[in-house]
Amino acid sequence: MGTNGVATPSAEELLRTSTDRRYRLTGDRKWQEKGWKMYVSWVTAAKVAAGVSSINDVTRDLDQIRFGDNMESFAFAETFK
Repeated sequence: MGTNGVATPSAEELLRTSTDRRYRLTGDRKWQEKGWKMYVSWVTAAKVAAGVSSINDVTRDLDQIRFGDNMESFAFAETFK
């Protein structure tokens, strides 16, 4: 928690998105487009030999990325469904 009780944003990315839910709820295609852009970004940045990894700090350049040592189960169960 940051100062004044406001949550501090995290630079960690765990491969979870809710754009598909927002599109289904609203029917607004902008959420579908945002979801596609996020997917392409993940494939570009997080793909490793054995799947997709979490990224410890998404504010770094691609050549400075540090990957987590696991792949969250929801990467396939929710994100890529």
